[in-house]
Formats: sequence, structure tokens, C-alpha cells
Amino acid sequence: MKDAYALAFLIAVVTSGCTTVSTQQIYYAVSDSDDENYLKKTWHVGEIDRFRKNPPDHVFDSYTFQRLANGTSKVVRECSSPTGDWAMIVKYSYGKNGRLTSLQTDLAMPDAQSRCERSYSVNPSGTLNKTSERITGNDSAKWQPPVKHWMTLSELPLKPKT
Repeated sequence: MKDAYALAFLIAVVTSGCTTVSTQQIYYAVSDSDDENYLKKTWHVGEIDRFRKNPPDHVFDSYTFQRLANGTSKVVRECSSPTGDWAMIVKYSYGKNGRLTSLQTDLAMPDAQSRCERSYSVNPSGTLNKTSERITGNDSAKWQPPVKHWMTLSELPLKPKT
């Protein structure tokens, strides 16, 4: 039940702020179900509409990529825990040089009935600076999940087809 809630949350948040083209690609990691902590994963790419209609089992991390008309890029990442304790949307903005310029996170913790939205800017040395934070529900949403952020486009697990 938690998995279904987390997936529904992710789809609702991601689709509420953007439109998708039917040929848009999604990059996703399938975790090894034999691994107790689901840390072993292999990355795949597929058509987003097909993925949403019939998502594979054990997908807890995925992203889409968009090259904007001005030469900058946007990556929207969806990740969650295997248990459904948390789900997070991360929106990355990259400059023309491929370096991260800002990111926004939206963390939901269904059991705690809480949510935390944060925005960050990135200084020239690559340090994240929190610019805003909004927590609804209880303070457990102040916790941040163990998600490594991609500071450059070259750190993406699979290189986007542009």
C-alpha cells in the first residue's frame, strides 16, 4: 500500500507541473530484488508513456531530461524508498556548461503525514545553498533521504539523447 501511495504521489507531482511528449524518454534504475537493501541497480531507458502504463518492479529512482531552447537543461528525478516510507521529486536546473545552477526538492513521508519542499542555489564552487524551506505536517520531514545529487550533467547515470 505504501508503494502505491508513493508512486501515485510521484506521478501526481511530476505531471502537475509539466507536459510530456509521447516520445520523451525516462531513465530508470531497476533494483536487484535479491539485494536486501536494494542498493544494486541497473539503469535502463524507455518511452515514458509505456513506462507509466506498465512500470517495472523494483524501480525506486528515475529521471527525465529536457534541453531547453536557451541551451540550458532540466532534469526531473523521482526517487523513493523500497518500503514506501518516503518519496521525493528533485528538479535540477543546469547551465549551458552542464553545471548545476539550482535544484528544488519535494519530500513526502506518507506515514508521518508530512512534506518538505526546499529550494537551493549553487555557488560557483559547487556548494548548495538553501534558499527556502516549507514543511507541512510534523517535523520528521526535516530529515533528508540519502540521495546523491548530480552536480553536472556528466554525472547522470545514462547520458540523455538530445
